[in-house]
Amino acid sequence: MDRIIDFLKVYGIRVLIGFVIVFLIRLISGYFKKRKAKKEEERYAIRAVREKALDQAIINPRTDISEIKNKGNYTQRPYSVSYNTGDSMQQQENSSREYAKSGKKQMLQLTEQSDFVNRKYMYPREQGIIIGTQFGKIAILSSLGGDGEVPYCEIFFYKGSNYIRTSGLKEVVLERHKKKYAIDQKGMEIHDEDMILINSTSYIISFV
Repeated sequence: MDRIIDFLKVYGIRVLIGFVIVFLIRLISGYFKKRKAKKEEERYAIRAVREKALDQAIINPRTDISEIKNKGNYTQRPYSVSYNTGDSMQQQENSSREYAKSGKKQMLQLTEQSDFVNRKYMYPREQGIIIGTQFGKIAILSSLGGDGEVPYCEIFFYKGSNYIRTSGLKEVVLERHKKKYAIDQKGMEIHDEDMILINSTSYIISFV
């Protein structure tokens, strides 16, 4: 009996330490496997968003302020539309931010939020975007000076960054970290998660 007790005293601690080491190895291994799987999922999600964005870029032709006066008037078409019920607005905003936090950000996503509906638009960052009204309704425009169209602001790309400037016809406000800035005609650089405010309509900016 004494020998058994002595054996346990000598080897029991070693066995216990061995079990702890094996447990920690499995725990760490499992953590890294889950982390790797999560990164793969994010990669696939980003790839899917970009592929959809490239398809949408074909639908939304490149807009150039100097040329669009000669184009027909029609509003840009969203690639995603949903109607606000309960917490749907917050869920979509969180989803957009999750995409924007990973990978190279070559696309610009605008999430339009109004009282009743959310619309998502996706563009290459180099593409110019005009926001205004068409027949009295806030819209992303594909032309300038078309029937019923009034341009309020333009998002444009310059030396690796995106900026926003107003046409001077309407007050446009940019909200960043709960602070609000009035946009002028000189232009202001826009950041990920900034929000453009025009009347009761807002556009959340996400770089994807």
